[in-house]
Amino acid sequence: MHIVFFHHSSALYGASRSLLGLVQALSAQGCRCTVVVAEEGEFTTQLEAVGVAYMVFPFRWAMQYEWYSRYALKRWLQKLYYRRQAAKTKRYHLKILPELCAKVASLKPTLIHTNSSVINIGGKVAAALGIPHIWHIREFADLQYYLTPIKPRDQYFNQIYQADKIICISKAIQDAHLTTQYLYKSKIVYNGVFSEKVFLQLGALGEQKVRFADDKQYTFVIVGLIHPHKGQSEALKALARMMIKYPQARLQVIGGGDTQPLKALAQKLKIAQNVTFLGEVANVHQYLLEADACLVCARNEAFGRVTVEAMACRCPVIGFKSGGTAEIIRHEHNGLLYEKGSEQLAKAMERLVREHELCQQMIHKAWQEAFRQYTDEACLSQILTVYHELHPNKKPQP
Repeated sequence: MHIVFFHHSSALYGASRSLLGLVQALSAQGCRCTVVVAEEGEFTTQLEAVGVAYMVFPFRWAMQYEWYSRYALKRWLQKLYYRRQAAKTKRYHLKILPELCAKVASLKPTLIHTNSSVINIGGKVAAALGIPHIWHIREFADLQYYLTPIKPRDQYFNQIYQADKIICISKAIQDAHLTTQYLYKSKIVYNGVFSEKVFLQLGALGEQKVRFADDKQYTFVIVGLIHPHKGQSEALKALARMMIKYPQARLQVIGGGDTQPLKALAQKLKIAQNVTFLGEVANVHQYLLEADACLVCARNEAFGRVTVEAMACRCPVIGFKSGGTAEIIRHEHNGLLYEKGSEQLAKAMERLVREHELCQQMIHKAWQEAFRQYTDEACLSQILTVYHELHPNKKPQP
């Protein structure tokens, strides 16, 4: 079986890391995988390092960021500009499609697997070549990244509905993207975050850390791209509130992006000495193993990879009650949820400091549930089931 994946990014963020784990697992089971990307980057470097083939072909996203002014004339000009940009993308894809189809056809793929909702070129290639197509929806493109399809929304979603199978990484994603009539061709497949072996290793290391045992310093960590929807500013405000009672509280901010506005906010809140900006780090789990708790303040998380990484490291999670986070975390069972801003978040942070027994119970349950549901092996098994439904005679044995 040869699967050709179309992927939207060359950066090594969540979707790329999930795809990297998937193609490695598929390759280990005898599947041939080729990943088509628009440009080289850290992701393709990792693909090369693990021996997975990739092809660079400069396609474009089928969504774009649109922002509109409150002034009518400027709004009209912006709308005209965005329409022209959308038309350029459509013409460009029509121009490159024959060459791209020829290159993909030469690979003789069994399936085409589009790994994001923000690109549609994989579906066009699959239709042109008469090859089964799987569309893997991994994000709330509009709610998370403020992206708008270059086609009218209903037309764009009709393209997704034409896929032979639709994989959603959470029920929240499925509910947001699919109407009842298309549920029959969809399947919820949670991301694999670590292999069973790594889960066990991280779990053993996490047991060595007693959370909130050192009353000289309580360390919270927030991980993710620096972006308003990730909620880093809310975490800073919560820390400021918490420091009134617990001046030894600290926050580590991990993630790439422009940190200047956050640093300015920390200065304004007079907590700069208690906040460390670490930028992008290679081994996030090392920080999760050492931290006392992980904050997941993002709105509309499609899944919540960092949430599961923290659970695997036996690091308690406080998450905002929405999207995939609320699907993974059950309040007071395997973590804490909040929904009313920095004041409620601060109270949850203080609660972990005070209620040691509850904290330990949640850590234990979180690790068990993460190990059962979010391993690479669990994800692979379900993905292979989807592939088998399209090609029952070409199922690799997991």
